[in-house]
Amino acid sequence: MVSKPHGGKLVSRIVAQKTKEKIISEQKEYPAIKVNEGVAMIWKISHMDYILL
Repeated sequence: MVSKPHGGKLVSRIVAQKTKEKIISEQKEYPAIKVNEGVAMIWKISHMDYILL
């Protein structure tokens, strides 16, 4: 027996080729945020994506 998916339903995360091309062509219209390496590392450490050993 297979358990129910978390949240109640499965969602396809695969984008059709035509939709993918549309998103890529529109990406230049979206605002961009520039982040330096120090801020990125602090973000990763605070979200436990990066662990200092």
